[in-house]
Amino acid sequence: MFLQLVFLFVVTEVCSHCFYSLCQGCGFFPDGYFDGKVGGKFDSVQVRILGPTLGMAKGMLLRKPGISRIQLPSSMFKAPPSHIVCNDSFVAVIIKNVFPSEENKQLGRFLDPVGDARDSWTANDKRPLSDMYQRMLVGYGVKTSVVDEYAQSARNPIKLKHGHFKGCVDPTGALPENKVFISGYTTDASNNRVPFGEAHSRIFLSRSPCLAPTDAKMVSVVGSKPEEMSMDDWNILCSYGFGTIIFPQSLVSMACIIAGESIGTYHILFLSTVWYSSPL
Repeated sequence: MFLQLVFLFVVTEVCSHCFYSLCQGCGFFPDGYFDGKVGGKFDSVQVRILGPTLGMAKGMLLRKPGISRIQLPSSMFKAPPSHIVCNDSFVAVIIKNVFPSEENKQLGRFLDPVGDARDSWTANDKRPLSDMYQRMLVGYGVKTSVVDEYAQSARNPIKLKHGHFKGCVDPTGALPENKVFISGYTTDASNNRVPFGEAHSRIFLSRSPCLAPTDAKMVSVVGSKPEEMSMDDWNILCSYGFGTIIFPQSLVSMACIIAGESIGTYHILFLSTVWYSSPL
């Protein structure tokens, strides 16, 4: 799709908390911006943006209410503008993928007590846990027998305790350091509908694929509105569908959570309750 350059805005602000460029590797698009241009509604898009007077940018764009133009951080730019004089003010926006995925939409509806997952989704066995993830868990100290048992049971949606999430940056700037936000709703021990993090305050998280020992660790999840976050900002986070993991803006904090690139990367998430008996 093609847009006029006026619809893009290069973000140059600096995060007051960490002195790093705002939102490394993740920009934002206005609520409803792509409606009618790309089929369906979604929370984030993986894009390539090219234009002679802009250069080339790539990365993730997360839906952010309250803005009127696409916002691009400097970290998304991978090539400079053309050296040839050109007055063309249009850019091409190539959408490589949209999120949440259809699988995560159905899983989110299944976990949400007011959701309506398709009968065909709940009736069919899920894909088996890959050998790579099984080896990763064993390598981190989970008993082989526990991994084998879970790999078999996880094909049943009722017993599924893992999922694949796309990483984005906090649009509010108010997430506490060293914690993440997991989008979507589920039930707590009293069968109340709560944000995912209220029911699961600790998760086992890994970049996918997992290539190094620092790619996975136990992570704390925000489950209720942080004291310094406004209710409007909290409602923005809670509006995202199941399937997104949101990292704080600070690169220092992000690196403490998961080493290496996190934004735009797939992550596999395991509920920590599955591995309580193991030394993770």
